Amino acid sequence: MRITNNIHWDDKLERFKGADTAAYVQQSASRATKCASCENPLVKGAALSIIVDVLQGPNFSEDLYRKYESFICHRACAEPEVRLVEVEGLEMPEEITTAGSRQLLAEQTAFGTKYYPVLNATSTTNLTFRELGKERVAALTHLLLQKGCQLALSPDYDVILAEAKPADGTLQCVAGPDGYISFDIDGQSFWNMTFDPHEDGTAIWLQTVQQQGELVFVGGDHLRITENEVDIDYAAESGSLVHARIPVSWTTPEKRQ
Repeated sequence: MRITNNIHWDDKLERFKGADTAAYVQQSASRATKCASCENPLVKGAALSIIVDVLQGPNFSEDLYRKYESFICHRACAEPEVRLVEVEGLEMPEEITTAGSRQLLAEQTAFGTKYYPVLNATSTTNLTFRELGKERVAALTHLLLQKGCQLALSPDYDVILAEAKPADGTLQCVAGPDGYISFDIDGQSFWNMTFDPHEDGTAIWLQTVQQQGELVFVGGDHLRITENEVDIDYAAESGSLVHARIPVSWTTPEKRQ
């Protein structure tokens, strides 16, 4: 058994994750908010265990695809464990899953309230790759850096807003009066959702991006985005958080059809 920070993990996990094991353990724990066993909240600094299910199809020797599911528990609730599970029909996914959110940050100035519309997007599939002789890197973050985004060395939004610079033009937000918001890469929607345009936060956000014609994008791998929260702390700590200013294309539902 090994320990990364306060997280206990089974030695066998290293057979599957290799040099990336410690990072995988920390990433998994960063996304957990409650114990997978007792369902009570996880307190920062408490001793934890990670249970990992290694899923592979019956044709693994041909397709070489595995999927990992992690469960974070209080150390007192469960022993760390690695379980190899064969799943009939498990195949390489054709599409990645994504998550996103919109935020409206406000700053009080001598001239009144200044609003900063922010768009967040991440991949919940967390694909990685390794170039020959180099460390494994997060695929989405690597792609966004190639598109002109910059690494965010701090999760402080004041710093991010001050330092964000325009990307290369291949990233944009598409938004409309019906509450539709999409983050596009090379003209293809990476993530999109339709919010209630009459909800106060959304209405002001839409009005602001229409007036300003741009917003601050804050995304990359390892963000934790829920219905009520956007947590970027671990993404910044692990070097996978990026930011940029991107244009907003204002469009009506008729134009999108």
